[in-house]
Amino acid sequence: MANIIDRLVTRLGYTKAQQSAQYPSWALEAADAARFDIPSGALYEQQASMYQRISWVYMAVKIVAQTAAAVELDVKREEGEELVDIPNHEFERLLRRPNPSESRSELLEALYSYRSLCGNAFWFLNRMRPDAPPDEIWTVRPDRLRVVPDGKSYIRGYLYDPGDGQEVPLEPWQIVHFKAFHPLHRFVGLSGIEPVAIDAMTDNKMAEWNARLFGQENARLPGIIAFADRINDTDWKRLQREASDSANKRRQMMLRGVGAGGVQWIQAAATLRDMEFIAGRQFTKEEIFGVFAPGLASMLAVNANEASGRVGYKTLIDLAVWPALTSTSEKITNDVLPAYGSDNLVAKPTDIRVTDRALELQEQSVYSRVHTINEIRQEFYNDDPLADERGDLLPAQIGAAAT
Repeated sequence: MANIIDRLVTRLGYTKAQQSAQYPSWALEAADAARFDIPSGALYEQQASMYQRISWVYMAVKIVAQTAAAVELDVKREEGEELVDIPNHEFERLLRRPNPSESRSELLEALYSYRSLCGNAFWFLNRMRPDAPPDEIWTVRPDRLRVVPDGKSYIRGYLYDPGDGQEVPLEPWQIVHFKAFHPLHRFVGLSGIEPVAIDAMTDNKMAEWNARLFGQENARLPGIIAFADRINDTDWKRLQREASDSANKRRQMMLRGVGAGGVQWIQAAATLRDMEFIAGRQFTKEEIFGVFAPGLASMLAVNANEASGRVGYKTLIDLAVWPALTSTSEKITNDVLPAYGSDNLVAKPTDIRVTDRALELQEQSVYSRVHTINEIRQEFYNDDPLADERGDLLPAQIGAAAT
């Protein structure tokens, strides 16, 4: 791996000294120490499998990912303190058709889902050199890609396993790594599954127990039938068959000649009420929703009303969707847009946060008392200034002149 990457980097005209010059010595030492501390793909595969097995995880991750994927992402140019929109930028066009097999929504939904489930999401940029704009963008499964830290170049590259165990080396500039914050690791992100893993598995086992109870055991709670007298083997096998047959056909088993106290039923497990089955699952659901999609629990509650639904939706957007949008757009700004020939390009998502319209109008009314028409247009509507003298007047002055 090291020799292949070194030859590729040298052939492209880059030296190790130039690469390491941008990193402080302590960061390079940390990268060198982290070479043997990278989790295997099996961990990410287990985390992603929760999406298939736990309904609460599926609901929370999918709702946030689909909502975020539907938001427009614009490319703007920094001009002083202002951001000027670039209509139909080349990256925006690429995002509409990222590759021959994925649409824009599929690419972005996978990005937000993997980042939430595994703490890591990866894009492969199909381009020929580090400073070239990508021709295609592909989703790469986190369990198939492994970062390779290095004490000389910080990140030497990535190793991709297509599934046959033969790892393919990839250059750092071919991969965009979207990762969540990890308090103990610089090169991988922390999955949202890890804090709720025990509760999620408990909920899964509870669901499996419930399925067996109603599917295989026909809603009969486990128990013991105790006989006072010893029964010969022939009759004992017949009783076992009759008990099993009665349970499968949901009939009560009847016995003859048992005498007083001859047969006794002993409960072998706590009742559903004692186990607080439903309450336990409800608590687990709310905990998982709180990690992946804050506000979703109040939106989907059986006793939800319009007020709680609105508050829940605002919470979901503010605490889950909007942070995912901003972190993704900032990563694109840092790792992708410089290839388009300018350092002042910024990826900016459409602001979908819920606002108080009445409060905004009150603020605009107070603002307009001491600011001109052009200042109001810029502050609240991001419009161009008026070309005539009206733009330099206060709104009250225009009203007075008209009168």
